[in-house]
Amino acid sequence: MSCTHAEPEEKPASDELECKICYQRYNAHNRKPKILDCLHRVCARCLNKILDIGDGSQFISCPFCRHETEVTEYEVAGLPDDSNIMSKLATRDKSWSSDSKEVVLTP
Repeated sequence: MSCTHAEPEEKPASDELECKICYQRYNAHNRKPKILDCLHRVCARCLNKILDIGDGSQFISCPFCRHETEVTEYEVAGLPDDSNIMSKLATRDKSWSSDSKEVVLTP
C-alpha cells in the first residue's frame, strides 16, 4: 500500500502581514512589526498599549510566551522592525499602486 503525503499548506501571505493581537495589517507608520527578544512579532501600537497598561517597568512581557523584553526609555520605536515584513509591505504596496488605474464611473 502506498500512502500519499499531503503537502504542508503554506500560510497565506496576508496572515503574516497582520498583528496577532489586534488583527490589523502592519504598516510603515504606527503599526510597524516590532520583534521582541523572544522573536515574536507585535505591532508597535499594541506594544505601546501593553507598555502603557504595564507596571511602569522598562520591560514588555510578550503576550504569547511572557518573555520579557527591555524597552529603553519606554520607547517601543527602539525595538527592531521586522525587515522581512516591512519589505513585503513595501513590495505589495508598490505593486498595488502601480497596478491601480483611475476608474471613471459613469451613470
